[in-house]
This record gives sequence, C-alpha cells and structure tokens, in this order.
Amino acid sequence: MKDILINAALKQASQLGIHNLSMGPLAKSANIAVGNFYYHYKSKQELLDHVYIFCRQQFGKAIKSPKKEGKLSYKDQFTKIMERVYLHYHSNLDHYTFLRDAEAGGAISNDAFMVGEAEFRRLKEFLQRGIAENYLRTINPDLALQLFNQSIAALINQEIQNGQTAVSADISDAIRFAWRGLKQKNKKQD
Repeated sequence: MKDILINAALKQASQLGIHNLSMGPLAKSANIAVGNFYYHYKSKQELLDHVYIFCRQQFGKAIKSPKKEGKLSYKDQFTKIMERVYLHYHSNLDHYTFLRDAEAGGAISNDAFMVGEAEFRRLKEFLQRGIAENYLRTINPDLALQLFNQSIAALINQEIQNGQTAVSADISDAIRFAWRGLKQKNKKQD
C-alpha cells in the first residue's frame, strides 16, 4: 500500500506542486479512504519524507557502476555516470520534479534530507577520487557535485519545458561541458 501512496504522491506533486499535495485527493487516487492513509503515514510530512528518501534511493541504485566500468579511464567513467543520471531522471521525471521542489521549498525534514544525501555519497566519493588523483581540478567536492548535477538538471528542465526528449547531441554536449568545467587543466583526457 505504501508503494501505491508513494506513486500517487509523486503523480500529484508533479501535477500540482509539492506544497499543494492534499490527502483527500491523494487517498482517492490511491483508491483508499483518507483514514487508511493516516494508518500508513501519520502526517503529510511523514509521507513527503518517505517519498524523498524513496526517490533518493532509486537515484542511488541508478548510478551504481557495473564492476567492468572500473577498468575504464576516469573520463569514461565520468561520462557513463552522467549518462546513467540523465537516463534515470529522464525515465522518472516525477522523481526529478519532486526532488527539485522538495529541496527548493524546504518541504522535507532535516532527517530525511540526511538519509537521502547518503545516496549521493557514491557520486561524491567518485568526484573526490578524481580530485585526489588530479583528474579533476582542485575544487570543493560539494561544488563539484553541484556542477555535475546542474548539467543534468539543465537537460531535464529543457525536456520538461519543451515536452521533448533531449537529442543525443545535447546530452553529449552537456556531459562534455561538465567534464571540461571540472577536469584538471593539465590532463590530456579530452
């Protein structure tokens, strides 16, 4: 039942905005009574936190690198991870809009935010390794993570606004732009 409520909340939040989630219509779209909703979640806040953590966990699964990628150059690994992040959000636009709105509007608790951020750890560690091994410029890893994510966000936001899937050349350009912005100047990995 919680999965049904999570999916209903994601759908409603993508249509109406996260702050306009309403338990009555949410319960109705999940085909349950409002009282049954409160059996599963004590409050709207608990639901929002749970949806946030769910979306972050799905993100964590999506970016997990297959072992064979460990043999690729750092730049190729960077490219593959960016492609997976793009494909995850492209396939889950409701996750993207929920996370974007939840983080921008302060709709989630600090506890949920911290649990969700743990899913970014693998990506942050990958970027930290690139910095330590001089593949990436010396930069605050949190800033590197933001630059990485904003390149993907630009593609996804364009898709949402235009109602069209990004073309392969746009995806490649965004990845190349992120790489060139973060790579160490003296590395010949272009």
